[in-house]
Amino acid sequence: MKRSHGFTIVELLIVVVVIGVLASITAVAYSNMQQRSRTASRITAIRSIQKGLESYRTIHGIYPVYTGIGTNQPSGFTPTYGTSYEYSVATDDSWMRSLRQSGVMTKSVFDPINNNNHHFIYIAYGVGGTGSCREPFYMLASQGWEGGYATMPPDARTLNCSISGVVTAGWTMDTNRAVFSNLNHPVGE
Repeated sequence: MKRSHGFTIVELLIVVVVIGVLASITAVAYSNMQQRSRTASRITAIRSIQKGLESYRTIHGIYPVYTGIGTNQPSGFTPTYGTSYEYSVATDDSWMRSLRQSGVMTKSVFDPINNNNHHFIYIAYGVGGTGSCREPFYMLASQGWEGGYATMPPDARTLNCSISGVVTAGWTMDTNRAVFSNLNHPVGE
């Protein structure tokens, strides 16, 4: 009686299925790991910008001005909030340039993806504030935040004082953006 050596079709199919399942699990784990890495990078960038903003205010008495987007955006960029805010994707990164030129930051900091859907947005008001925000303040948002509430730091929040048109324009903590500010008080306080 002669025995043949080899694998049956069933055995080969089982091996292919097992390899496919392992590849799928690995791909999902890798994707989640990349997202966590980008979240950590965004938090580090935001902390760096916040330190720079506070140092700038200590030196100059105000936060760096925002100039609106003007013509400083890369080709094809669609600003989330129109021309009233400064975006980190600006080719001359004007508000971060102010931080660099004053010596409080050594380089500009950008979102790890830094494209039309993932970038930082900045606005600031000086002496006297605006609306019911009666003191100088800044708002910094991370547009395109990944992972929702669970991945946001505890100080990511809605700005709790009214600024004509700003709060209703979407400066909130949600699955798309996280807002950071030096203010955290009720409307009118």
